[in-house]
Amino acid sequence: MLQDLFTTLWEKRQALDIHCSLRSYLYQSVRHKIIDLYRKDATYRKYLQQLIEHFDAQPHNISETYDYKAKATEVFEAINRLPEKMKEIFMLSRFENLSIEQIASRLELSQQTVKNQISKALKILRTHYTQTDLLTVAVVLTLLH
Repeated sequence: MLQDLFTTLWEKRQALDIHCSLRSYLYQSVRHKIIDLYRKDATYRKYLQQLIEHFDAQPHNISETYDYKAKATEVFEAINRLPEKMKEIFMLSRFENLSIEQIASRLELSQQTVKNQISKALKILRTHYTQTDLLTVAVVLTLLH
């Protein structure tokens, strides 16, 4: 976490305008990083709970299993039909669990562009699939790892 903080400080050194002591600035920066970490952890735990609930509702016969795999394949195909850059951003976000900031840095895009692309991808997918269908893909990906 500290390494990320100092990396960010170094990258933004030209734009930094610190109006308090460096010690106070660093303290607040670390505090905000910790709060962000807890927020991400809470989101991750919520996601895991949804996966657990989904696993509890596993198909109990062969036709349900086939439907499950067919739906997952269908959603994967829909993801592959997204525009190339949107698909790349969506995959980094959802399947590699990178933050918006990490994606923006890796692809040399603004954070707002990354947010917009993720939102558009989700909107496209939601128009064709339910939350359960999208959760099915998450379960399949979890099983593949």
